Amino acid sequence: MFTAKDRAAAWDLIADLLDSGLDDVRAIGLAADMFKHRGNRAAAMVLGYLRASFAAGDFEDRMASVTKGAEALVFSNAGRVTGAVVYRGAARVLRNQRAIRDAVVDATAKPAALSLVLIALLVLMGLRMFPTFEELLPRDDWPQITKTVAAISDFLISGGVWAAGGFAAFVVAIAISLPLLAAVDGPFRHIRASLDRFPPWSFYRLQTGAAFSFAVVEIGRAGGTLL
Repeated sequence: MFTAKDRAAAWDLIADLLDSGLDDVRAIGLAADMFKHRGNRAAAMVLGYLRASFAAGDFEDRMASVTKGAEALVFSNAGRVTGAVVYRGAARVLRNQRAIRDAVVDATAKPAALSLVLIALLVLMGLRMFPTFEELLPRDDWPQITKTVAAISDFLISGGVWAAGGFAAFVVAIAISLPLLAAVDGPFRHIRASLDRFPPWSFYRLQTGAAFSFAVVEIGRAGGTLL
């Protein structure tokens, strides 16, 4: 599989080879050989597919089938500006996208982990601590905050399977809805406009918008235009 990480490395490598004086065909071919030597046959096959496009005369079409989003937007100017600049710009876009994605994941993973720890603590309290409390003092005589925590703990224990299933369904629904609702001309674009104000859909919008901005910057740096 030709992952985003592989593509960033490939574009940087091809840019360096172009700067050294090689033409596009030789640069991409050499990059394909290097990836094959490293054991990454999927990347080598894709690069070989791109290399063959110069003989077929359909480089832009083949590149569009390999890349996507902001990265593809950068390559849409490949015929109007220096090749090395385009490849290096596409690599920067991919790295910036990854940095944003990692930042979002880091920002959301810690609260999620703390929530799981809290749930585990509540379940443990319900199994070990609260039964002991009831042996010492009837639940009706407990402070209100303690009764509330105990009720939440009882719910998690008694409905644990349902709660876990509901949470899993929620995660799957989000994973499916993010790319589905992101389509600008898709059937759910009106729903997306409302959900874009709330996480995690707002994070997806942030990532997409930032990636587009990076692409515009790289196109301008290369001397290209969006038109």
